[in-house]
Amino acid sequence: MERKAPSGLDWWRDKPVRLLVVEDSQVHQTLVAAMLRVGADNVHVDPVTTLSAALQKLTSAAYDLVLLDLGLPDAAGLTGLELVLDHTPTTPVVVLTGLEDDDTASRAVNLGAQDYLTKARLDPETLLRTVRYAIERQQAKNSLMSTLQQLAISEQRFRRAFEDAPVGVALLEETAQGWVVVEANVGLSTIVGRSSQTLSGPGFLRSLNGDDSEAVHTWLGQIAHAGQADNLEARVVRPDGEQAWVKLVGSAIRDEAGVALQVLVQVEDINERRQAQEQIRDYSFVDALTKLPNRLLALDRITQALARAARTGHSVAVMYVDLDHFKVVNDSLGHAAGDELLRVVGARLPQAVRPDDTVARIGGDEFVICCEDLPAEPGAAELEAVAIAERVRTHLERPVTIDGVDTLVTTSIGIAVSSATRGTADEMLRDADTALYRAKDRGRSRWEVFDDALREEAVGRLETERALRQALEHVQLAVHYQPVISLATGDVVGAEALLRWNHPSAGLIAPEDFIRIAEETGLIVPIGRWVLEQACETLAAWAGPLNGRLMAVNVSAKQLLRSDLSAAVADLCSHYDLKPSSLVLEVTERQLVDLVGSGISELHTLSENGVRIALDDFGTGYGSLTYLRTMPVDTVKIDRSFVAGMGTSATDLAIVESVIRLGTALGLDVIAEGVETAEQEGVLRALGCVHAQGFLYERAVSREELLARYPVTATRSPD
Repeated sequence: MERKAPSGLDWWRDKPVRLLVVEDSQVHQTLVAAMLRVGADNVHVDPVTTLSAALQKLTSAAYDLVLLDLGLPDAAGLTGLELVLDHTPTTPVVVLTGLEDDDTASRAVNLGAQDYLTKARLDPETLLRTVRYAIERQQAKNSLMSTLQQLAISEQRFRRAFEDAPVGVALLEETAQGWVVVEANVGLSTIVGRSSQTLSGPGFLRSLNGDDSEAVHTWLGQIAHAGQADNLEARVVRPDGEQAWVKLVGSAIRDEAGVALQVLVQVEDINERRQAQEQIRDYSFVDALTKLPNRLLALDRITQALARAARTGHSVAVMYVDLDHFKVVNDSLGHAAGDELLRVVGARLPQAVRPDDTVARIGGDEFVICCEDLPAEPGAAELEAVAIAERVRTHLERPVTIDGVDTLVTTSIGIAVSSATRGTADEMLRDADTALYRAKDRGRSRWEVFDDALREEAVGRLETERALRQALEHVQLAVHYQPVISLATGDVVGAEALLRWNHPSAGLIAPEDFIRIAEETGLIVPIGRWVLEQACETLAAWAGPLNGRLMAVNVSAKQLLRSDLSAAVADLCSHYDLKPSSLVLEVTERQLVDLVGSGISELHTLSENGVRIALDDFGTGYGSLTYLRTMPVDTVKIDRSFVAGMGTSATDLAIVESVIRLGTALGLDVIAEGVETAEQEGVLRALGCVHAQGFLYERAVSREELLARYPVTATRSPD
């Protein structure tokens, strides 16, 4: 099935794009190359594993962009970035690393990197959008630099032809009333837009911007009395009110005793150059899409606000604003519509906050608001911050019309208020982000304030994340298997692979205690791949290639969105000599909400390759019938909560019966989860349920126990 490329590539379809990927991991090279090449034949990727090889490539060929890892065998940290930027200053560089560190990200961008991406949070949409904007920004910067170079050449020619060019020249002398112009040429009149007569006397100095006038007077005094002074840049105000930048170059005319008689000032129009410089500076601190401050400028503003608060005693609030389900807009209406929505949000946010508050876009659909001068009392500061957040939420959730379609996107907000223990911009952003996660967990379209309970939770999450990384590295994870039984024959027809964590001190930990953190940190992708491989190895040893037993493996939406899962499954089936139809990949209804775009395409590819797809926890999410109609589902699994309630709840019994009838009518396999009693088994068999699993038959057992207890010839007779 041909997959459509993300529309982030549409802008460069008419020309070839050449990218250099500097990454020492073959796995990440392959992953990045696959993301970049999705549906775009004109994207050429050159992978290298060392910095020296990258510099050789950059010497011999021209590239549109460099994706650079910071952990290379011959260059660690930001050293490699500095060498690449020095080697090819006109080629954009995007850092792609496993290091999640705002300080390193800030330093990298300050050195000249166009952006900073982390591997754990990487997905095709983010990568393609980043590459696109990095190339566009660099092209704009190169164009501006070319303009400055041309201006520099023009200035040199101007000086060589000084005698004949209309250069502004003024002869000034010091009087009791101050500095006055004795004579001005036509060139100065042209620059200032006033006649030579008007510029005489105090006229020229009066045409200066009020903020610059005192500096020019001081500068003239330094030339006359101290003997020298650096060139000075100042603004003149033309008759129409327009301001223009000029460069003043002065020299004193002295008598034989060395006393300054007059000061000759050359005035050059540098307005175009200053505007170009300001544009280049804006590209470093302003978001190109919304024209709001970017992450670097936001961090600087927060730092300044905290410093002022330390002097005044006031409080500062930082709000982390995120659009709920923004990917749905991108995938349903296209990336152009998503960009337009972000522009609308960027325009609305400043209208919802106070005039002196800072609003910034820090990436994707994430915005930050910094509110200073809040009351000193923590409670009062929180109340005012909450009032602002509620105003922001309601203001953003008004419908937006894009391409004739009314679009409504809700907003979640995390709030952090400064305190004696939270004193840096990074800490404020971190705590606001933590509060944002809680807002999303509690239903979205709401705000949450960071508090002591959240702080303890954040510390716990961090400790769990660190331990989980060690668990993956030191193979503390294990896969157990729960058999699936045929209710008609009692035979073991397959098993579900269930992840466990053998914690060195806490013992065996169930997935519900750590999977959420694995999802949030991106660890679910390598963990999921490991579980899949373990399950395939077990299936090959247990059932063999010709046996009809199935192996079910839970997969995350992030696995479908961030990795080439279909290719990985095909490789494993080939390696272990398994039929793809012997694998069942389970996705929950709740995860399908986030499974859009490339994730849905990946699900269809898996199904077309023969892999069976199961809808887990059926009935607990939203839009179940829609999923059965639009997704390539082969199996539905009745959630254990409904099975448990059959004996006491007529509603649960009706739901179970309806699911079984619906699955049978659609030709789907139906599996009941959590069967614990013979009475439940009898009801399910009477209702026509095909398969079941639960403690009545077997708890999840180790690989060795599965192979020993349920050999291929073993069957279970029905009761």
